[in-house]
Amino acid sequence: GDVVGPLRDDIHPYMVPFFMVYVAFAMLCMLNVITGVFLESAMLSAKNDKDVYMVNHVRNLFQLADVDGNGCISWKEFSILCGMHEMQDIFRQIDMDVSEAKPLFKLLDANNTGTIDVDEFI
Repeated sequence: GDVVGPLRDDIHPYMVPFFMVYVAFAMLCMLNVITGVFLESAMLSAKNDKDVYMVNHVRNLFQLADVDGNGCISWKEFSILCGMHEMQDIFRQIDMDVSEAKPLFKLLDANNTGTIDVDEFI
């Protein structure tokens, strides 16, 4: 059962090292593809987990900011929320500055009621 026997005996003995390098290179390429697929799957799973965590965290912050319990937060409640460290972290994660809070509030207030509900907030 020598795999390289016919190559060594029938063609030329100097071809054996080239064949061995070719096989090693092909195996490394295959392992690289398998690793890439695994890493892509793991990164996608981690991103989904981060997104779910962020939505739940924002929902909890909304409930914390809704001091009157009416299911909506006003600009006053939102501005208080923007002063909290957790909300500032959220602003950083979405690449926004806290100074852009008022335009963000207006953007989130899609129905122009002066308040935003949890669906508009998330």
